[in-house]
Amino acid sequence: MRTGVQIPSPPPKEHMNHLEENQTTYFQHLAHAWKVAGILIVHGLLPMLWITKASDILCSSDGGVSDSTGDRKHCGESDDERRLSKQGSNQ
Repeated sequence: MRTGVQIPSPPPKEHMNHLEENQTTYFQHLAHAWKVAGILIVHGLLPMLWITKASDILCSSDGGVSDSTGDRKHCGESDDERRLSKQGSNQ
């Protein structure tokens, strides 16, 4: 029985459409995902820190979430629009 941490191998080519659409390699995508995950872990532990940092990265033009048409997925409102709508609902 083998124990310990095993490094995942890249998935088969037919499962790589997401990476091709975003013009990134498996390991670039992995590093980007770990970066965002780290930010979310810190924010989860300390909610007053990095309130919009993860969404800012994901919604930025170079955040790696554009689909093949260049549209940003999951990025409806800007951070300013979210803050204004939140302020309006709190009044």
